[in-house]
Amino acid sequence: MKGLQISVWTSYINAELINFTSLLMCYFFLGLSFLLISKNVEDYDISILKNKVKFNIGFYISISIALYFSIVGLNGDTIITSAYGSGDVHKTAAFEYSIIFFLIAMLMSCNTTIHKIIIYIFAIYFSLKSFIYGGRIEVVQIAIVFAYISKNLLIKENILKIIIVVLFSYSIINFVGAIRSDPSIVKRVIALDFPLTVKNTSYNTNVLITNESDVTQATTRIIGMQQDGEISTNYRIKSFISYIFNLPLIVNQEYSNYQNLAIYKKNIYGSGGGGLIVGYFYVWLGIIGPIAVGMFIGLVTKWLYQTENIYKNVYALLVIISFPRWFAYGPVTLVKFCLVGLLYLFVMKNIQYYLKLK
Repeated sequence: MKGLQISVWTSYINAELINFTSLLMCYFFLGLSFLLISKNVEDYDISILKNKVKFNIGFYISISIALYFSIVGLNGDTIITSAYGSGDVHKTAAFEYSIIFFLIAMLMSCNTTIHKIIIYIFAIYFSLKSFIYGGRIEVVQIAIVFAYISKNLLIKENILKIIIVVLFSYSIINFVGAIRSDPSIVKRVIALDFPLTVKNTSYNTNVLITNESDVTQATTRIIGMQQDGEISTNYRIKSFISYIFNLPLIVNQEYSNYQNLAIYKKNIYGSGGGGLIVGYFYVWLGIIGPIAVGMFIGLVTKWLYQTENIYKNVYALLVIISFPRWFAYGPVTLVKFCLVGLLYLFVMKNIQYYLKLK
């Protein structure tokens, strides 16, 4: 019996490439585990809580920027009025980048009542806005920031709370996913019309349409192109350089886009975009790439609890909260989103230092 096609995109999607992608994932987790496991960790407390920068002016500047970015970065039709992807929605990177400024604001909070109230209000506002526009990743990201800095859910006594929060969050995210596919669910919930069923919006019942399957196809596409010589050595080098220096290259959009392998020859070999991090690093560095980036992520993660350097702490936290992006949609987040956060922290700490001198 013939099975389902896992994606509407058919370029470079076969069992051999899918199995090879799974092997690369094993290499990635091998590298990650090698450097993540440490014999010197006595507890789960993280250093970032000991390095909070109490700066009242910095708090209000940061939370104001976060609020502004969250307002202008996302607007249009919500999933309540139209199914996800079918409405007129205007979303820019500014919405997700507002999480950076929210994180810095929490680090600079003086723990006053007004600061706590503002933090809670913004977190709730941001999450609700993301949900009604069909977003889920940003809610996970801001939840991780809040859990790390406000509640420190990593301590041993809170393991049960972590499990409860994860299960509850998973249920909410699945419910939002159902609304994205069928907005009429909201009306049925209000009318207490149970049981709820999601309408099949797929235009082809022989195709399994999910984010995971599209990401898999996007990954096998660039791996297959690399193996077939469709991506030249010269382009691989230019793409990797574009990735490493992507933040300063932002002034030149053409060179900045070389790192985005998801759009390379997309007119010939179709894809929905994105791709697992292992696919990118395999194209750039060969079989050693997935292992190397796994070891890098493991090393960075340990900066949360093995160093008192505030910049390493913040970079590690930004890497963790942005994992849904760099893991499945493009690794450029590691050198753009995370470095923007470090640069902003550097500026604010220098402003604080200057004001103290005066």
